[in-house]
Amino acid sequence: MAATEFARSYWGLRIVTAAAFAIDAYVHADRAAEYDLNRSAPISQGDLFRVEAGVSALLAVLLLVL
Repeated sequence: MAATEFARSYWGLRIVTAAAFAIDAYVHADRAAEYDLNRSAPISQGDLFRVEAGVSALLAVLLLVL
């Protein structure tokens, strides 16, 4: 019985965390265009937002698959 409760809690936390990463990915991807003009280096702030969106999406998928 304790093992099933642990497994349920374990997967519940993984799902909630993956959802948080998915929301983070969506927000960064959605807002990236607003920061494209902030360019003080070869890479713009919008590009950094896109990279963060990709990393967050990858982490969300990995949390659910692995």
